[in-house]
Amino acid sequence: MNHKEQSAYQVRGRTAVPFLIFLLTIACVWLVALGMKRTPADIIRNTVLAAIGAGCIVFVLVQSRLEHRFLYDNEDHLWRFFFFYTAALVLAFLFAFLPVAGWPYMVISIAIALFGNEILGVVSTAVLLMISTSLSGAQPEVFILYFLTGIAAILFFRRVDSNLHIFLPAFCSFVVLFAAQTACIVLYLNERLNFGMFVLPTIGLFLNAILLVIVLKYFSYSVVNRYRMIYMEINDQEFKLMAEMKQNDKEAYFQAIHTGYLCERIAVRLGLSSAECKAGGYYHKLADCSMEQREELFETLADEYHFPPAVLKLLDECNRKGHKFKTPEAAVVHMADAVVSSIRYLFLNNPDAVISYEQVINSIFDRKVKTGQFDECSITFSQFQHMRKLFLEEKLYYDFLR
Repeated sequence: MNHKEQSAYQVRGRTAVPFLIFLLTIACVWLVALGMKRTPADIIRNTVLAAIGAGCIVFVLVQSRLEHRFLYDNEDHLWRFFFFYTAALVLAFLFAFLPVAGWPYMVISIAIALFGNEILGVVSTAVLLMISTSLSGAQPEVFILYFLTGIAAILFFRRVDSNLHIFLPAFCSFVVLFAAQTACIVLYLNERLNFGMFVLPTIGLFLNAILLVIVLKYFSYSVVNRYRMIYMEINDQEFKLMAEMKQNDKEAYFQAIHTGYLCERIAVRLGLSSAECKAGGYYHKLADCSMEQREELFETLADEYHFPPAVLKLLDECNRKGHKFKTPEAAVVHMADAVVSSIRYLFLNNPDAVISYEQVINSIFDRKVKTGQFDECSITFSQFQHMRKLFLEEKLYYDFLR
């Protein structure tokens, strides 16, 4: 799939996925309730509640896209989210015919959050649980049990990094689930406490474990490590584009090297994608051209050099004239470029100058804030001030710009 086809595919996903989620949820709930021969009042109730719940999911989905609140590269892969939501919806109907102690809702919550974001995970879990509990006739405690354990699991897994350090999040999630199942299900069984009472909860734990391994394997393959080798290649100083830059314009090459270094350092400390920011620091000047030239450039970068879509978006965002920044990554690249450019300019004018790096950096940050370029950026005030502090801590490195 070339760059244009991929862009068209993503645009169709932005339009079609919210509509399909809304329609599919309502239609499936109505058909299943009808097939189970529920009373007309139950069918209407379930369908109306499903419509409200699906509307909430769609609202969060659209809002997350507009505000760039998706995790990882999920904003560009809404069809992937649709697949997991549809699979979860099918399971929600199947759970109505299974013992409540074995429902693997913990993994469903984790999967939807990992392939969307945290709020989508919470809202979707609530809607799917409502469907399962209303169709199965389960007690309200069952909804509370799986809703709270799902939220806990989402919180535990919200900081999964590129190395997939998942032992502690998984262990904590399973401990919480086992404790909640014991308190809400086992203790209320009308029989003397014995090991047999823990059979179904234990089976549920094993089912959650198996599904979690499958989800994390796919997550690692399709999200975390999908572009790892490409990032290692394009972020190499000897990469073809960097070598050409070094040969054609050494000043631009050294500017890119220093900017990429700072971008990587700052991104790591802010918890952002360091590989994406480093690539942005290396190549953002390439996209400093007209819209027509930029589109042609992006086709080359995507088709010939296989640049990740996230990097192309970052390069585009960094070079839109009069455009206010939206993402924290773009803010880091822009500020790193401004700091490196300013200090290098001062040294070029006077190589022996004694520069107050603190004064220069604070002046740059204050000036950029006054322009309003970050008014619509998703970077928080705390992150922005922390970024300023991190740039100030790099004083020893700035001597290499001399």
